[in-house]
Amino acid sequence: MEEKVYESQRGKVHYWIEGSGAECIVLIHGATMDHDLFKHQIDFFSSSYKVLALDVPFHGKSRPYENFTLENAFLDLEEILKMEKVKKIHIAGQSMGGFISQIYAFKNKVQSVCIIDSGPLNIEYATKFDMWFLSKVSLMLKIFTYKFLIKTMSKQITFNDESKEYAYDTLTRMTKKEIITISDQVYQGIRKFAPEKIKITVPMIIFYGEHDETEGIIKGSKVWAEKEGHILKELKNASHNANFDNCEQFNKDYMEFLQTIK
Repeated sequence: MEEKVYESQRGKVHYWIEGSGAECIVLIHGATMDHDLFKHQIDFFSSSYKVLALDVPFHGKSRPYENFTLENAFLDLEEILKMEKVKKIHIAGQSMGGFISQIYAFKNKVQSVCIIDSGPLNIEYATKFDMWFLSKVSLMLKIFTYKFLIKTMSKQITFNDESKEYAYDTLTRMTKKEIITISDQVYQGIRKFAPEKIKITVPMIIFYGEHDETEGIIKGSKVWAEKEGHILKELKNASHNANFDNCEQFNKDYMEFLQTIK
């Protein structure tokens, strides 16, 4: 992969490109992870597409970074794709990356959207309990010791040993303060953009891991897909980091979806 750097006024954002297809798949990881969440997708899809994966601002190598928000992450991604002169974009995001993907697709032209273990950025789908729970996550994280926190998080979001090892190693590179900041800014981003009632009108596929215990993900994905007519896929033997847990099924199903878009 070719590593590149975009220098915004808030910090350097690192991203990687592989492949040279006319259409580009943009991969956006979830909170506290990095671009290696998609290590099993980059090689697979780069034989047919250009693939761009980034370390979202305030994550991975994209640190230090000032004023991390979902909006600033979107703005930096927007500038990166303009700089790369990418025209035909298939955007895919996991968890937090799913929210950034929706913001991008709402404000820019894309060919398709892929959502992995994330939720809709639309206040019509949010219950009072959903918003209350999200508002308390940062507070709950403060209670735990750092060691207990990263050990518990890495187990909760993964299913197999390789996935657990990746998540744990990635989390150990972050401080407890950074983890809490990211969690709080995801909530603040949902509060900011959900009232815009974002709806995706291009082809969209929603994936969720059958063992994802993240609050409301499975139920929310089913309601979202049914109400808006999106394709819904359950990934067996997978948790929240579903594309890593069951990369074979994800790659197969996502490729089939992409091949239907002309």
